[in-house]
Amino acid sequence: MEQELDVILFHRSRQGTTLTEAGQKTVLTAKGISEKYNDLKTELELLGQQQKSPIVGDLTLFIPIIQVQ
Repeated sequence: MEQELDVILFHRSRQGTTLTEAGQKTVLTAKGISEKYNDLKTELELLGQQQKSPIVGDLTLFIPIIQVQ
C-alpha cells in the first residue's frame, strides 16, 4: 500500500515500528470501513430473514351471494 499510494505508513527502526500520521489516518479509516461493513452485513441479514419469513396477518374475503332462479 505504501508503494501504491507513495506514502510512508510506518516509522521503522531497530527499536520497533510505529505509525506515521498517514498510517494513523489509514488505521482510523480502515476501522470505519470495517464498522460500516459489519453494519451493512447485519442489515442485509435482517432483510434476508424478512424475505424468508412467511407473511403473517388477517385476510378478509367478501364473496357475493348470487341467487339462481
